[in-house]
Amino acid sequence: MDHFMRNRFLIGMLVAVSCVFIGSLVPTADKAHGEVTSGPQQRSFEPSTVPVLRDISATLHQIDGRLARLETVVRKLQASTAAKPASLRGAESN
Repeated sequence: MDHFMRNRFLIGMLVAVSCVFIGSLVPTADKAHGEVTSGPQQRSFEPSTVPVLRDISATLHQIDGRLARLETVVRKLQASTAAKPASLRGAESN
């Protein structure tokens, strides 16, 4: 019986070692084979983008002007509210 168990163990080890050896010969799928090429370099500001940048700048200036006018109106409202007597401010909230 001891001889039979030893033979089974040796055959099992032989199968395991051969599986490891064959597995090391098989190429893995995580390797990519190919060439990496870079495309042509783009310049940051092409002549065709300059009009677009001018339009964006004009829009930002318009927004800036509108915000400045809104800030002026809000300051005037805050100043007129602060100038009213406290009794009138309480009556308006009711």
